[in-house]
Amino acid sequence: MQQQLQFYTALTSLCRALALSSAFATALASTQLDTHLHVLPPAFSAAIDAAGGDPTGYTAPYWTLEGMIASMDQTSTDIGIISVSALGVQTAGTGQAARDLARTCNKYLATTATKSAYGKRLGFFGVLPDWRDVNGTLAEIDFLYLTQKLCDGVTVFTTYGDMLLGNPLFLPIWQKLQDYKALIFIHPDSLWVGPKFIAGGLPQPIVDFPLATTRTAVDLIMTKTLPKFPDIDNTIPRRRHTSFYC
Repeated sequence: MQQQLQFYTALTSLCRALALSSAFATALASTQLDTHLHVLPPAFSAAIDAAGGDPTGYTAPYWTLEGMIASMDQTSTDIGIISVSALGVQTAGTGQAARDLARTCNKYLATTATKSAYGKRLGFFGVLPDWRDVNGTLAEIDFLYLTQKLCDGVTVFTTYGDMLLGNPLFLPIWQKLQDYKALIFIHPDSLWVGPKFIAGGLPQPIVDFPLATTRTAVDLIMTKTLPKFPDIDNTIPRRRHTSFYC
């Protein structure tokens, strides 16, 4: 009973923390901000195609910067934070190819967010390699925060292979993010379950993505990962988890 009480107390605190990063709270008071806008860098699209297509079950949409801005205008969105979606660059594996893809995507995101005609309306979350490539991930974090110095945070996926975010292997990455007082955008990723698709073809984002987010959120609670790194801000897409139904 005591363990359950501790769990639900921690869960409530986590849900509040994940609901909205403090880094954006002031901006939201007077500005309509969307932190969940995905872009498709050409190299990212090519990597998805080379891997056999989007493993989540969706067909990658046609994307243009102008179309995204038009959508922002239609929804009265003043500022958008762009990022790549699942599976991230881990679609290229855990080696040098994925490291190179992350760097290419980060340069593309920076150019799109800062040098386009709409630069004052855009920010971006940086791309990291698969966290199982610890050294590659640490190097890319340094690139983003020491060299490029343009990102508003980084995208972190709920799982890397069969590892949730509280896995001890990832502690050096958490420490590096702590050192930079980074904002992380926790995004759901595919669940490697069987059968992969409900009813033979229902895309995973519809049902499984909220479950993926909930699994890693509970893992972060039970492993006491986040309290070890108090200077990291966390944000999570709304309605992308089932924590409130626990």
